[in-house]
Amino acid sequence: METVKDVLEHCKFLVSKGRGGEAGKLYMPKVEAQRRRENKEGHTRVVFVTDSETYKEWHTQKDRWVEICGGNPTLAYPIMCRVLAAISDDSIKNLYEEGRQ
Repeated sequence: METVKDVLEHCKFLVSKGRGGEAGKLYMPKVEAQRRRENKEGHTRVVFVTDSETYKEWHTQKDRWVEICGGNPTLAYPIMCRVLAAISDDSIKNLYEEGRQ
């Protein structure tokens, strides 16, 4: 991923080519992640892009959780978040390392 310094150099290049007046936006993943966590806008939709197998598995598991919770996603989703939060950082890192091999 590009750094802020890389983006600055790209912006200087664009300005030198006469494109300084065009609309643009600096996207900083950590800042955007913080904004989403705070959720001052009150957003209620989660969207992520993945491969077809993970998509299938995600929805299989999500549907399983909702069904176990009486068909009520309003109850299932917070429980899913609690389970995710209960997994230690070390466990996540270990799973990540296993997946890379």
